[in-house]
Amino acid sequence: MDFLFQNWDLNDHFVMRKICFDILSIELKEKPYSDKFCAIYLEGRNRDINTYEELAAFKSFKLFSQYNYPIFLFVNKNVKIIFNSEIVKKWRIYIIPIDEISTREEYNCFIYKYNVYKYINNIENVLMFHPDGFLIKEGWEDFVIKNDFDYIGSHWLHLAAIDTNDLELKKITNNYKGINIGNGGFSYRKTSKMSEIINKFSNYKFYEYGLDNKNLPTEDLFFSYFGFNSGILKKPTLQQCCDFSRDPIDLNAYINKKSFGFHRPVFQNKYLCTQHN
Repeated sequence: MDFLFQNWDLNDHFVMRKICFDILSIELKEKPYSDKFCAIYLEGRNRDINTYEELAAFKSFKLFSQYNYPIFLFVNKNVKIIFNSEIVKKWRIYIIPIDEISTREEYNCFIYKYNVYKYINNIENVLMFHPDGFLIKEGWEDFVIKNDFDYIGSHWLHLAAIDTNDLELKKITNNYKGINIGNGGFSYRKTSKMSEIINKFSNYKFYEYGLDNKNLPTEDLFFSYFGFNSGILKKPTLQQCCDFSRDPIDLNAYINKKSFGFHRPVFQNKYLCTQHN
């Protein structure tokens, strides 16, 4: 087993290693089963699932959740999962083999063109995590339920937007504005709301605003831009976004557990969330 992100700056990689080894060193106790929440992890690239980041990410969901919720692991059908069968069973990991996903556009298409949420047994509350973004402390369920979020992740510094040449969609989105909330690297979502956005918007042709190649927008931009602007999603505050997840999270914020989770650790963060501490 090795680290996935070996080409990072050494200081940033130190923070990633610390988070992983901190989590892997904590004893995991058995918890009762519940299907109130679930997690989704999607990795379609042609590589085995065998890194410290992934093991820590999966374990964090078990450590810092109130119950033993299921994990839906969408993985390239041609790769190996180097978790022993006992872990897969005890951690309630449901493996869903998929065709190879080798590009960013294919990843985004799989989530909102083919609706990844239809595979998770109608579980309403979903946590999406990645090898560089997962839980670091308990209490996230109470936080999202108390605030009745539809979708929450860390916020962006910039205003991201979607554009289209589709005349029908242009009429719908004429007054839509750029959005700075929606980072999906580590995020909570309601399945019913995601499906509603997919059903209403995914069949149009659109692209990420400001990109010359006119590629499909990232899946988190798709949901946040159409969801918050249309009113399908209730919009959290910037402070709530920082309390839930930090992108990036620095060493100090990690040590002091400033958020429930993170996307992308750095040694020292000079940019995001500092205005909301």
